[in-house]
Amino acid sequence: MDFVQLPTTLLAQVDAAVGGKVAVDLPEGKNLLGAFHQPRAVIMDTQALRSLPARQMSSGLAEV
Repeated sequence: MDFVQLPTTLLAQVDAAVGGKVAVDLPEGKNLLGAFHQPRAVIMDTQALRSLPARQMSSGLAEV
């Protein structure tokens, strides 16, 4: 299945740029069904990062 990612946090943008891991949450728990599949595209709006609290930015920078 083709998909496009629209990450809205710095952490999500870093993960989306190099990841490829996709997962689905089920009623029994988080990320129980998963696979590795690259998105068709990753669209990053870096202007959206301006609205994030400092803690969210720190989490993303730790992944860089």
